[in-house]
Amino acid sequence: MHNQLNTRKQERLDLSELVWIIGYQLTAYIGRVTVETVAEWLQSGLPEELEGRMQAALDVALPIAEVESELIAQSFLIESLDGIEPYGFPALALRDAGDVQAIRIALMETAKVKFLANETSDLEDVERRLSNWIAQLEVPEKTKYKVLLRDDRLFLKLLHAGFPEEQQARWDKGEDWPLWAELIAEVPEMAISRARPDIESGSPFRYLRRAGSKPGRRFLNSPAKKKWLHQIKAQSTASGVGAEEPAPY
Repeated sequence: MHNQLNTRKQERLDLSELVWIIGYQLTAYIGRVTVETVAEWLQSGLPEELEGRMQAALDVALPIAEVESELIAQSFLIESLDGIEPYGFPALALRDAGDVQAIRIALMETAKVKFLANETSDLEDVERRLSNWIAQLEVPEKTKYKVLLRDDRLFLKLLHAGFPEEQQARWDKGEDWPLWAELIAEVPEMAISRARPDIESGSPFRYLRRAGSKPGRRFLNSPAKKKWLHQIKAQSTASGVGAEEPAPY
């Protein structure tokens, strides 16, 4: 009996993992509680009736954080998303859905397509073919493609000048890029590349990851996280619930 209880306890959700990724506020929102209550849960334990919802949130957020960052995982939870009506937003669906497992499956599939599928094993070969294609390319006036391989990621940036905001918005989403059909015919791997705008330069770019690379894990296993977990444990041991709330990031 003692072993069964230990096994069950070990299998319970580690709430600190979720809070570290999505923060106190989103965790509180999904649990329909206050930030202060989440801080208490970190020390006293998550109510059993909420474990399914919080585990679903972790299952959705963790893979995104591993390949991108915790901020991207948070953004996904609060962005408008088709296919999860009537909720509209992943965090709202995780909070309110009667069948949380069905929502979990739908969100994980969307996250897989949106964040996890843009990988290939040989980035060097893709870079070579892209560079060759760009070298002989005659792009429309005031546009230019630039390719860069760095840190297990291959970036294709679209440089441009003097285009309307409406066109810029489409390009930021990876839509309507110049000669895109011809590019995909030459380098088919770019069809699964992920699109993002460059916040500093304003130029949109698309990128591929090296298969198996998960750069976000550095944050998920950082010294800052270990220090934060130590603070939670120390507060729980010394003074229990009500101690000063630690910051997950």
